[in-house]
Amino acid sequence: MYSPDLYLNDEYKLTIKNGKKARLVLAPGNYKFELEPGSNYEGLTKTSMALAPEETYYIRLDTTLKINSSSNFEPYRRSFNMINVEEALAIKQIAECCSDENRKTEVKAGEKEKNKDEQFSVDKTQNPFSH
Repeated sequence: MYSPDLYLNDEYKLTIKNGKKARLVLAPGNYKFELEPGSNYEGLTKTSMALAPEETYYIRLDTTLKINSSSNFEPYRRSFNMINVEEALAIKQIAECCSDENRKTEVKAGEKEKNKDEQFSVDKTQNPFSH
């Protein structure tokens, strides 16, 4: 899925990836966080914060995707909401979402992992329009 860019005080800072966390170390001061200025995203796509020294702040980005009518080929509507999150909740959510333990896939007893040769590859497919 398309990943939006984060701008900090009107300068590109990073591309936001789904389910990933990013840590920014910033000097104290006033900052404006904004997702791709000029884009037509819905929701709360920007927030301003006054950062104090020796403090940690957490911002979560929630997203939704709506399709009004696929038969009429209408563009989808993407919505983002930047939310300031309290530290205790943020640490809990980061641990649930982004830890290596939660991202591991389990192999069920009796099953073996797929061999690399058995996995899907574009190189092994045919063009359906080539006939």
